[in-house]
Amino acid sequence: MEILKNIHYAITAISPFLMIVFCIYGLVSWADCDEDGENIRVALAVITLIVFILSLAAWGIGDSVCAKQSAVEELNAVENIVALSDNNMVNGRIYMRGGYIDNDLWYQYMVKVSNDGFVANKLKANTVTLYYTKENYRVEWWRSHKQWLWFEQNKTYHKIYIPEGSIANDFSVDLR
Repeated sequence: MEILKNIHYAITAISPFLMIVFCIYGLVSWADCDEDGENIRVALAVITLIVFILSLAAWGIGDSVCAKQSAVEELNAVENIVALSDNNMVNGRIYMRGGYIDNDLWYQYMVKVSNDGFVANKLKANTVTLYYTKENYRVEWWRSHKQWLWFEQNKTYHKIYIPEGSIANDFSVDLR
């Protein structure tokens, strides 16, 4: 891959130089050329232009292929939880001629604060992954930043650590 990248850089560096040389040569020998020489000069200029355009394209593609994708994940906050439940929250709005109803799954949890109080919080289920743990039940707030070339993606997600056996394995099919 490194050899291919070096070839792209060499072609890209040589092509503008050749194009400038051919342009100067064409301007200097403009009056000295007969009709056959004119065709050769135009052909050389067109070939140089094509090589330059192809080398720019190859360089751009080579850089995009060789570019490394960077991904950074960092822990933003940790909340120790004392209670957790899942809840389907139904909400919506009604307008004159229509409206909408949303039914989202949320995780609601309680956090004990420093003054012996409790604070409630909720997270959308599509941003949460549940993990079993034997102690230290908590919610971790994570932020990931991914970048490739000029594309960027920032995402916040959550990890909830719950007691082992908290998820009930219950399967039922009701065909009524």
